[in-house]
Amino acid sequence: MDKILYPSRYLKGTISSMSSVSQKLLGIGKPYEKLLLEIRKLDPEGDERTPTDRAIIKTLGIKPNVYRKWINQIYADLVTLLKNGDDPGLVIKKVEHHISCSEQNKKSYIITTLPETPRVGSSFHIEFFRPVFGNDQFYVDKVSYRLLDDIMIVSIYLRTSFCNEYVKHKEGQEEYEAWQKGPAYWWEWIQKKHGYK
Repeated sequence: MDKILYPSRYLKGTISSMSSVSQKLLGIGKPYEKLLLEIRKLDPEGDERTPTDRAIIKTLGIKPNVYRKWINQIYADLVTLLKNGDDPGLVIKKVEHHISCSEQNKKSYIITTLPETPRVGSSFHIEFFRPVFGNDQFYVDKVSYRLLDDIMIVSIYLRTSFCNEYVKHKEGQEEYEAWQKGPAYWWEWIQKKHGYK
């Protein structure tokens, strides 16, 4: 494993989101098995309040240095499983499409399952977004994918109106030029473009 020390909250989240893969680490006599079982109980989405490291340490009756050693070892073993090309046993059982649109102070969000994932630039007509945005015509601005154990979450970010490739190209060019001038200038450009204050 690389020598970067990740915060334990990051490691807990990563391990809990890979519970189907971490199944391979159970029952093989690893000293950290009881910690792994405890972490596998956590909600990978983070919707429920996650117990603190102290609470887990107290529940398991171990010392903080042992906890830190074990959580790093679990992470290292998971990374090794994935790096070695072993079949980690990851099977996507469900695909969720999270569709969101955010324009200035207006926001709307739905979770659904679509027959196929739309491409960037695709048009959408969503009638029930009309009361929020005053418009039912949208286009796909960005699509991102996230694997969460056996669920693939496809986040689809919409913008109102129609997709204009020339305008998107110009915006990308402006953002790149702002970034070349420095992060502070780029952040100012982002705030101005999106109407942040």
